[in-house]
Amino acid sequence: SRHEGMPMALLEAGAQAAPVLATPVGAIPDVLAGGRGFLADRDQFSDRLAQVIADPEAALEAGRRLHAHILAHHG
Repeated sequence: SRHEGMPMALLEAGAQAAPVLATPVGAIPDVLAGGRGFLADRDQFSDRLAQVIADPEAALEAGRRLHAHILAHHG
């Protein structure tokens, strides 16, 4: 979306250790900082998605980092 505060879908994905690719709006960049996810603006989104899919280990590691962050800060 173009405008977000703290999207519940991001927190739910993190609770499940799912890798996340999102646009950098609202609080999303703060939550995904430090390798906890992937950001791309809408013009780069499909290219970034292809990169994430091409490196499943990095995607899984980002999901694990996001999971730990969600448990520690958004439980």
